[in-house]
Amino acid sequence: PGMVRLCLPTDGMDRPVHAGFNTPLYDPQLPGYLWGNVDKGMTSWIAAGLPASKIGLGVSFLAYKWDGVSEPNQIGVTQVSRAHYFNIVDVYYAPSRYRWNDTAKVPYLSNTNPNWFISYDDPKSLTIKVDYAKSKSLGGIMIWELWEGYVPSQPEGQRDPLLQAVKRAISAIRL
Repeated sequence: PGMVRLCLPTDGMDRPVHAGFNTPLYDPQLPGYLWGNVDKGMTSWIAAGLPASKIGLGVSFLAYKWDGVSEPNQIGVTQVSRAHYFNIVDVYYAPSRYRWNDTAKVPYLSNTNPNWFISYDDPKSLTIKVDYAKSKSLGGIMIWELWEGYVPSQPEGQRDPLLQAVKRAISAIRL
């Protein structure tokens, strides 16, 4: 009673030919970028009269791998598939592949030969999203695909880095 439940996807998976970020916090300011962003959605819902306290920000532990392109906003995607965070950590991640879009506040991995691009959230981007939810006085955080953040190859106590980042960010007091 008195609670509005909305689950609106903002990942734009209806346009798989044009690569995009999974859950950018802000518009990445790339020419011709076709995807949405969290801030645009939240701002429009609040402007439409939905109380911020009734909105839960969904943060995503799932990722997408785009084959045929090596950067966001490129055209030429040949396949889109889910990429589990444990695969990102164990198979795909290398410091030379890591990129950060400081405008959108999201990481991604970029590879050439063969071309692929992985859009995902990491502890840094999740912390920024939790801080965003707090700054907008949103009603809370919802984790999409919680199991995707589990990394069994890591030492005990370090197997859920995404969940621990969200937990730390929620409990942190920011002055």
